[in-house]
Amino acid sequence: MAINAATEDNGPISEVGAIFIFDRINNQWIQTARLFPNDGVDDEQLGTLGTSLSEDGNTVVAGPLIHSGAFNHEGAVYVFHRTNDAWVQERNSSRRLRATISCLGHGA
Repeated sequence: MAINAATEDNGPISEVGAIFIFDRINNQWIQTARLFPNDGVDDEQLGTLGTSLSEDGNTVVAGPLIHSGAFNHEGAVYVFHRTNDAWVQERNSSRRLRATISCLGHGA
């Protein structure tokens, strides 16, 4: 199970957001991971606009509320993958458009 916590802090980064991973172990839900974006910034709020877990439970896709890079609010989609119980951020698919607001990642 993947649950987003959009206002979760990661050290000095305020409200970057996180995805909490829970696995069913011996008939109990146990938190097994806490995922943060590698390039997260203040108020990004990962997962606010959608968090999806693959059927096999090994891939999470999440869209942040705000992701600003070269352009204001350009948007992003974060992809995390689990192999042998280790979660790795595979990519951050930021969209580089010549628009002020493109909002890539809404409804991930």
